[in-house]
Amino acid sequence: MKIKKNMNILFWITLVSFVGWFVSWGYLTKDLPVELAFLPLEWANWIWMIIPIYTIYYSYKNRKVGKAIRNIIAAVILILVLIPGLIPDNKVKYNNIHKYEEILNINFPKTGILINEIGLDIDDNKDDIRIELAYYKKSIDISKLENQIKKSKQWTKKENVGKKLYKILPDIVRFDDEQYILVYNNDTKEYNTPLEENKIYDIYTAIYYKKYRAIYIYHYQYNNKEE
Repeated sequence: MKIKKNMNILFWITLVSFVGWFVSWGYLTKDLPVELAFLPLEWANWIWMIIPIYTIYYSYKNRKVGKAIRNIIAAVILILVLIPGLIPDNKVKYNNIHKYEEILNINFPKTGILINEIGLDIDDNKDDIRIELAYYKKSIDISKLENQIKKSKQWTKKENVGKKLYKILPDIVRFDDEQYILVYNNDTKEYNTPLEENKIYDIYTAIYYKKYRAIYIYHYQYNNKEE
């Protein structure tokens, strides 16, 4: 009788722990870019993983008692939900970000998180898109970085981006509040300038998202085909 009662308790604890994980995930990631949505979950997921693992152990040990299979299924589903947060991300050495300082006309903070990704774009004018995302936790002071961007002649507010410059941006760029943009033509060494038609250019586009305390750097080949 006691074992059956424990089985019921474990089942409900497993269900409640799923809700608990979802709430903690929402709280921990509310101020993070999408690419970092699982970054703070590695330690949190290991904590939540204890409950379904114990549920499986206890239920299998007492599998001859009713409701064991139900508990194991619920626990396995929860584990499958938690696993993505345990998968290694695309973090690289943060020091790599300093190679962009001259191009972007800014000095990056000494510490931060750097994610390296390969991007895809629905616009066939843009090829070989590589993305580096620098993110700074609230414990890191980025006021100097932000002031440099605001005062820089190379960076411009999103509302000042004209149509000719807008079409150069990768389609995966998300527009948000308090956003600054820089487009650097690595061939002509010019900033935020329209491109000649029927030429292929090596382009760097940088986006600063104040809300997320993050800078995206896109490097790609842009084929400015005649329309």
